[in-house]
Amino acid sequence: MKKIANVVVGLSISCAIVFSAMAAEPVKSEAGLVRMGMISVSNAGTLSDLESQIKEKAEQQNASYYKIVSARGGEYFYGNAILFK
Repeated sequence: MKKIANVVVGLSISCAIVFSAMAAEPVKSEAGLVRMGMISVSNAGTLSDLESQIKEKAEQQNASYYKIVSARGGEYFYGNAILFK
């Protein structure tokens, strides 16, 4: 039983490391990165929602990094980001 618990804990840690490695991250410098394209997000309720939606879209397209290049809004927020590998 203790071996099973150790295996489960080990697998949980491994999964956490793998999933965190796949998450897209914001980037400030484009140096050395390969541009993949641009994405747009609309109808976000807050700036935080906007960034979360951009990050989610970047991850869906297997981007490693993203750079938000525009954000605007009033009642809702809209934005564009460049995706990188």
